[in-house]
Amino acid sequence: MFSMLWRNLRKAGRSKWALLGVLAAVGCARPGPSPQPSATVANAVPGKGAPSAEVSKASPQPSAKVVIEAYYPFNEKHQFIADYLKTLPQKYGPDVSVELIDMETEEGQARWEKTGLSCGGVFVNGKTSATLTENGKSRKVKFLSRMDVQWQRSDLEKAIEQELQRAKEGKP
Repeated sequence: MFSMLWRNLRKAGRSKWALLGVLAAVGCARPGPSPQPSATVANAVPGKGAPSAEVSKASPQPSAKVVIEAYYPFNEKHQFIADYLKTLPQKYGPDVSVELIDMETEEGQARWEKTGLSCGGVFVNGKTSATLTENGKSRKVKFLSRMDVQWQRSDLEKAIEQELQRAKEGKP
């Protein structure tokens, strides 16, 4: 998406500064560290476990068949993403582990920078995209940027279900 935007801006005679302005406007500017103490919340379930502002050093469940790592600035504009992701272990049980990495903390920002992402995103078993098959047709979904805009909750759940099926069949 960004490469296409960059090409269009270049054709129109715009500079990299225009692209940076567009990224800042859509919420993908590089975050700066904030004084919040939390970098991760692992396997949290609403009403149980650690709230997003509490420090949790727990690692994803080693026995989980599907490991979700989500990198977002978990401020009030993005909290709905964290709230949704925290429901997944409750829905799928111990086979799904969720780790929320807050990009607004020093530790979270350092981890995010190592991923190579330029915006927020979700990794499902180490990948930010999935090829979903429905009614015999395949389509690729990227779990990057904003949930409910760039990707849908149902897409993530289908990707999780496909990964669980692969694990059940013994496929990598």
